[in-house]
Amino acid sequence: MADERRYFKVTGKADNYSLIFPITPFPKFSASVETKSERLIGVGEVDLGHTKNLMRCVITGIIPHPNNNYPFLLVPAKSTATYINWFKKWLDNQNDLLIEYYTKDQKIAHLDCRIQDFEWSEEDGTKNIHYTITFKEYRNITINNGETNGKQVAESYGSSVYYVADGDTLISIATKLFGDSSKWSYLQKINGLTNPLFIYDGQAIKLY
Repeated sequence: MADERRYFKVTGKADNYSLIFPITPFPKFSASVETKSERLIGVGEVDLGHTKNLMRCVITGIIPHPNNNYPFLLVPAKSTATYINWFKKWLDNQNDLLIEYYTKDQKIAHLDCRIQDFEWSEEDGTKNIHYTITFKEYRNITINNGETNGKQVAESYGSSVYYVADGDTLISIATKLFGDSSKWSYLQKINGLTNPLFIYDGQAIKLY
């Protein structure tokens, strides 16, 4: 019979140090997007695409004091100070982490992240630590100074067209979508704009 027990592990990438919780918390993952729409004369409301928000994971549980010798622990408990010190260090330094929720045979979820919040307390005479930790996704941004892949950017954005909003410039649009302000010249070229300084609200800017 397969071992269906769940494990939750946090690994500091720079330290190459991992902590597995002796009592597995039940993680709550949340993912969302922000959508933007505009009302165009003669057309009505149109979807301008979406932006993916960073994922979050919240765990709440108990870190047992090793002297309590609970028989149901998944792994031997370290000192409660060990967990507190490592989580506090990772929070203060904003170290890159990898969290993994898994069984012996299956990886259920994982996330590259950093600690956003860490709360802990002793609430009774057991010396156990009650905690809540919020992990927030961390993503590296890679700027490609070579060939511009407008189709890839459009797929990430959720639309092949960007509609100009109040205050937009080609530079701000390039920075927002491509992560590189120099791509304004690419947008000017593929949209046939003679004057890159003249764009107007609601104007459709092709991304490829």
